[in-house]
Amino acid sequence: MLASLHTCRTLDGAARFAPDFALPDNPVLADVLLQIPTAPDGYFTAVRFETGIPASLVPDAGAVPEDSFLIDSREPVVRVYADGIRGHLYGAYALLQDARESADGMTVGRGVTFDRPRCPFRGLKVYMPAPDDLASFYRTVDLLCSLRYNTIIIEVGGAMEYKRHPEINAAWIDYCREMNRYPERADEVLAMIRAHDYADCEPMDEQAALASGLLEYVPAAVDDAYIAQVKTLAIRPELLRKHGSELKIVYTPLHGSGNLPVRRVLKEMGVTNLLVVREQEAPDGNFPTVKVPNPEN
Repeated sequence: MLASLHTCRTLDGAARFAPDFALPDNPVLADVLLQIPTAPDGYFTAVRFETGIPASLVPDAGAVPEDSFLIDSREPVVRVYADGIRGHLYGAYALLQDARESADGMTVGRGVTFDRPRCPFRGLKVYMPAPDDLASFYRTVDLLCSLRYNTIIIEVGGAMEYKRHPEINAAWIDYCREMNRYPERADEVLAMIRAHDYADCEPMDEQAALASGLLEYVPAAVDDAYIAQVKTLAIRPELLRKHGSELKIVYTPLHGSGNLPVRRVLKEMGVTNLLVVREQEAPDGNFPTVKVPNPEN
């Protein structure tokens, strides 16, 4: 679960939010917090967003990079500290996720929660949505924010010229110029890889890697969020729910990684008669039963 992935967390009990708890003036932050359920006996009465993270509250001696945030929920007024709006937004989502992942769906831990990003760039490329598909696009943006993404690259008509917005044209020129450098950078990376033999890598115990933070398994919450988003893309989901059991589908993952998620999505949407090609079901990087691993070839 996402709530278990904080950099450092010290809790002393838990509590709920009171009805009509005070919200921030920022409508984006307020919109996230409004999704937190409340209770008549709620303890938390307000959420305040402060600029800057007090050094006295940071639980370790590590650096505090951009996008870090700290939540102090020991008192009725919850305070979210960060250097900018992104950290504040991640803190708001952390409170919402804490409530959603609790046993009753509304309880938030009382204590101090600190998060720092594990990498500076956390982005995803998406395409400009159609005017009638904005709701799906907004859900995607919400999902990315909840997963602590900080960059969304939106692909629009790259060959178009924006006569009223020359700054967009200039940005596209800079972007294309940067893209032309990637073959050279790929050669540099490949040379670095070839300079070291695989045998030079030192093995590490799995538990030690987990404890040090060098190894981190993707939590089930990420899989659940991804599956939920995939199911929103169905054109006629009601037909699958009604007639999915009547379909007979033969599916092969081609020794790839799609076996479990594809079967899960189809099952949850009503397709129960799915036949998997057993010879190609298990992941195998050697692709022993196919001539070319890419299905488009």
